[in-house]
Amino acid sequence: MTASDDMSPMTAHAPNGATWHEPARAAANVNTRAALAEVAGGTAVLPGEALALLADGPPMYVASLDGKLTYANIAYQRLLEQRAQKAGVDVDWAGHFALDEIVCDVTVSGATIVREDVVETPAAVEFYSSQHFPIRDAAGKIVAVGGVYHNATREAQAWLETLAARERFQDISRLVSDWIWETDADFNFTYVSPRVMEVLQRHPRSFLGASFFDLGKTPEVFTRETRSPFRDVLHEILDGEGETRLFLVSGLPVFDDKTGVFKGYRGTARDVTEMKQREDALLRAKLMAEEANRFKGEFLANMSHELRTPLNAIIGFSEIMRNETFGKLGNDRYVEYSKDILDSSRHLLGIINDILDISKADAGKLQLYEEEVDLRQEVQDAARLFSEHAIEVGLKLKLDLPAETPPLWADRRKIKQILLNLLSNAIKFTPPGGEVRVASEIDGETGDLKIVVADSGIGIDQKDIDKVFSAFGQVESSLSRRYEGTGLGLPLSVALVELHGGKLELESAVGVGTKITVRLPARRLHHGETAAELPPSLPPDAA
Repeated sequence: MTASDDMSPMTAHAPNGATWHEPARAAANVNTRAALAEVAGGTAVLPGEALALLADGPPMYVASLDGKLTYANIAYQRLLEQRAQKAGVDVDWAGHFALDEIVCDVTVSGATIVREDVVETPAAVEFYSSQHFPIRDAAGKIVAVGGVYHNATREAQAWLETLAARERFQDISRLVSDWIWETDADFNFTYVSPRVMEVLQRHPRSFLGASFFDLGKTPEVFTRETRSPFRDVLHEILDGEGETRLFLVSGLPVFDDKTGVFKGYRGTARDVTEMKQREDALLRAKLMAEEANRFKGEFLANMSHELRTPLNAIIGFSEIMRNETFGKLGNDRYVEYSKDILDSSRHLLGIINDILDISKADAGKLQLYEEEVDLRQEVQDAARLFSEHAIEVGLKLKLDLPAETPPLWADRRKIKQILLNLLSNAIKFTPPGGEVRVASEIDGETGDLKIVVADSGIGIDQKDIDKVFSAFGQVESSLSRRYEGTGLGLPLSVALVELHGGKLELESAVGVGTKITVRLPARRLHHGETAAELPPSLPPDAA
């Protein structure tokens, strides 16, 4: 009989080639029982109740010893029909699941055999696990072979997913910079990823069974009693050549889901030897730079002392000579020369003081000696020092100051130094016929004090602004070289403003001019307080 004969999903197969159909399930059970009885030599193998369960159970069959199918329940018949439908052929049932081979294996072994089958149906590909067993008569002689199929598609899919996950894990473990490890409860390695061959020149198998604590110098946070996760702990491990390498090791404890018993650790180890070497090199370089900076500070301090002593003498003697304190020099040129000596000496002393101050600022050693400062008076005093020179070079020097300004709590000498530096630059880089303006006001939104020094000079290109803020930085031009300078005025002013907790802002355009705004925080202004009520000192970052 073939699958194309009069068969429906509810048709069972009888030994003599006949077929039967529902709805008479009871009749089917009787016929099924008769079929098995005949196969077993006239004796019923199973009671009727059991046969009824087999009819509705998982796919089952009985085959004679010549490999012919003598019984098939509804599920087995449906399975065969689906296979035939997928293949598009009419095939005798006995050939669909290699019954000849199965019967031979069972009769030869005389015992149950297990097989795995892949069944392609129109709907999907299914996996079946089957058991095939001998059927014996009362004398123990094998008279037939029976089989039961279990749909293991779900288990097979889970197994395939596990294999795919394992492949993904293996691929990732090869690609990532870390190598992956796992230990048992005794901290002996049970798994090490292949990546370890690249970083330690050791085969993963060489780790298996070895103790985690035998790798090298173990971090103190990791002991045999450790049961907590840890991350990026520095660990020294010997490579295959006996050299010490540094790793950042991370690990998680693993516990049994049901019993909570500690099972071991799994984690990663990342080689940071070259990173650590670079870090050590940077640290050494930093220490060397700090040492060099300390020597530089000491050198500048010593040099400033050595230079200041003779300069003060030169300044003093040249003043005496210029004023002709002890009598006429005898020639007017000598008086003129003494004035040049005095001016040059003062200029040189100013440069030395600036160098020393900028060195202190770099070392963070500048200090404030604070007191109540009349800003209006300080601006007027600074402008007075440049007024004669401004007239000589053909510049207009204007002051735009409010009639009254609240007292400023600051270092008087450093505020004066800021004003002198900014005015000096503005006058230096403004051509004849230009204008330099100094103004002050209170910011209406923040309450900060704003001191503005603006000029109509040569201006600064945007790409050069960073350069003028750096120590000894100068922007080259024919006009900028009209007066010699060290380029320390602006960066020193920035340091002094920031020391007061303020900020210096610069706006400039080539051929238009430059505007510098000094912002001092509102907390440094005192409205109506007396000197006795003012604090003796105010750190730059005080609120």
